[in-house]
Amino acid sequence: MFDAYIFDLDGTLIDIKDISWFRKFQRRVYEEFGVFLPPDDDLYTALKLTNSESNHYLLGLGIQEPRDYWQRLEEEDYKVRERLLAEGFLKAYPDVAALDRLKGKIGMVSNTPESVARLELRRTGLIHHFDLLYTTQYNEEHSKPHPNGINMVLGKMGVSPDKALMVGDSELDVMAGQAAGVHTAHLIRSHFHNYDKTTPTFFINSLDELPALKPPKE
Repeated sequence: MFDAYIFDLDGTLIDIKDISWFRKFQRRVYEEFGVFLPPDDDLYTALKLTNSESNHYLLGLGIQEPRDYWQRLEEEDYKVRERLLAEGFLKAYPDVAALDRLKGKIGMVSNTPESVARLELRRTGLIHHFDLLYTTQYNEEHSKPHPNGINMVLGKMGVSPDKALMVGDSELDVMAGQAAGVHTAHLIRSHFHNYDKTTPTFFINSLDELPALKPPKE
């Protein structure tokens, strides 16, 4: 078994389904700032960049105060997810029950803003599972795949990287875990995408497989 399990949130523990709802309110926020992007724009450019790069991108679009844009995006994200959680559209995956069977410490490292992450964990009844939470903002320099969040969580837990497992649904999670020196488990959800840059320690089809996993050298 592992001494610590570190989880991603959205797409790993929370089923966020079709993310068209995210793109809709993101487009509304852009329009509040006078930015009207083409209909086929995926709107994710600023979210995929580092802090300085994304702010430069937003300035190029005519948004003079990028911090105001990020704040409004978080406010709208919270409001929309609060409604979708109440409607049952967003909910925890059934296999999150496996967290009850884990013997090690449990942490979360997510690029989802703290206000939104805590809302999801409270509404789905998952928050009591976690010893530590580490969240970032949309465009923070230390967002995954940067290992900072994992390093901080392990440091506070007092767990060495070789005894920890990062669990996530995306290659960003694996990249962050490998940069932190921990073992990694890629959880194959319906939105699975093939990996281009990394190979995780484990591929798993359900969180139910976690209690039986051991560090490879054990």
